[in-house]
Order: sequence, then structure tokens, then C-alpha cells
Amino acid sequence: MLTLCTCHTDELSQLKMDGLNYLVLKSHRSPQYQLPFGEPALINSYLRQEQADIFFELPFLQEEALHNALAPYDLKYLKGIVCPIITTIADLEKLHLILSTIEIEWGLPVNHFKLILEFGAKAQIPNLIPNNSPATGRILAIKWNPQSLQDLLGAQEQLENTKWLPPYEILRNKCLLMAKSLQIIAIDACPLEKTDIGYQKYIQSSRQLGFDAISLQTYSCKSIN
Repeated sequence: MLTLCTCHTDELSQLKMDGLNYLVLKSHRSPQYQLPFGEPALINSYLRQEQADIFFELPFLQEEALHNALAPYDLKYLKGIVCPIITTIADLEKLHLILSTIEIEWGLPVNHFKLILEFGAKAQIPNLIPNNSPATGRILAIKWNPQSLQDLLGAQEQLENTKWLPPYEILRNKCLLMAKSLQIIAIDACPLEKTDIGYQKYIQSSRQLGFDAISLQTYSCKSIN
């Protein structure tokens, strides 16, 4: 089972990278912040390490904003982008064109930047991504985010007796089916920490359902475990 962890830059020094396949760095959302992922020297040192593929989370689709967010960093070592706001095929193809332009400017191969599409923050997700879309070859994986969905719903709980409540289960299943239809990686969310009773059972159940990877709680990725 592949593993993914999402964190902010100031948590990097605490992470245990061994066994981690994908690391997603969250950006500072303020548009006034000139270095959305932190100091380039530090981030570039992580980008060049060979333990995990690193993605930047970019919660916007404006071309200038994307250029400015990526420009300070050594992009040839960046694996790709996590975008949590795609709701239409048009959104996806717009992002694909922007990234294609950046690849040309940097002299990078076509589809160098892979995409992990994350769903939960918006009220809708595409029902189907056509296989003939030019953006399809860029998509590495699909994941769902229960915390984003909880915030969207204004819900009090995600689970009942360790099982996802219906809105979460619906989104989870839809993301799994969409990933399988595209023959890409399906990333599940784990509501438990590695030290929790039931963690291994959940991972096994997720694998049996058809998920290829698991998105871990940040605490589970920290070296203090």
C-alpha cells in the first residue's frame, strides 16, 4: 500500500520520510506571501532527496498566481501538483494548459508535472473524466479529503462506530470508481493514527476495496512515533 502525507513546511523537520511515497506540501494561502512553500534553499533540498515524490498543493487556477507560486523553486525535481478545487473538465484542462506552458518555459518534458486531484472542498466533482482529454495523461491519482468535506458540510462528525457517515462514504466510493475508470492510483483517507486500535484493519479493508494508496494523518508521519 502506497502512503501519502500532507504537511506545512514548518513540519518538515519532524517528518519520518522512510516508507513515505508521496509528500504534499501545503501552501500559505495569503496572496501577499511571496514564498508560498517557504525558503527556496530549504524546499529545494527536500525536492532533491530521493525518499518521496514531492507535490505542491495549489488551491487556485489563475495562471499568474501559479507561475508566481512555482517560480522560486527548482521545478525539475518537483513531482507535481495537488489541486483541491477542480470541479469541471474545463477546470482540469485549464490547469493542464498552464502547467504545459510552465514546462515549456523551464525546458521540462511534456507532462513532467503530474496531478493528484483531491475532492471534498467543493460541492461537486466531475462525473467522468474522458480518456481522450489532453489532461488525462497528466493525472497520477485521485484522492478524497474528509476534513474538507466536513468543513464544506458544516458537519459535527465524520464517523459513526469507526465507519464513515453516508456523505463521506459516497465521496469515497465515487473517487475510487473514477480512479479505476481512468486506471490511475486511488488514494483513500485514513481516519486513524498508526497507534490506534483498528488502524491495520482499516488499511487491509481499504486495500481489499480496491484503493492503491492511503493518505495518513500528519501525526502518523512524524518521527516522534
